[in-house]
Amino acid sequence: MKNALLILTVISSLFFTSCASNNDDLDNESGNSSLIGTWSHTSTDAESTTTNVLTITSNTISIISTNIYDGETETNTQIGTYTLNGNKMTVTFPGEGGDGDDVTVVTVSVNQNKLTVTFIDDDQPETEVYTRQ
Repeated sequence: MKNALLILTVISSLFFTSCASNNDDLDNESGNSSLIGTWSHTSTDAESTTTNVLTITSNTISIISTNIYDGETETNTQIGTYTLNGNKMTVTFPGEGGDGDDVTVVTVSVNQNKLTVTFIDDDQPETEVYTRQ
């Protein structure tokens, strides 16, 4: 479950729903240069604070997720690959302990220095906005 949540968080950081006509083009054929870089998102609720840092290259994505809960800090790192088809990003992380690969599809958009990622969590759409670092 923790892996699935981390994957969803990462993917949500990578995918955005394109709403404005001036959003940067996201497509493997036309280039994904608008995605390449380091992106950060922090969320806080009554019990914890989570910071996700995404580093995206031309074909890989790494996610460092740091969660502070009840005074304790837990950090997880995942490295995978991705492909783009329009604004749909398919992210693949190698499975652990002989498990199959974890594959997630998210919707992403980039508008200037903001990366918007939309994904499904518990059958509900979730959106996270990341800032370019």
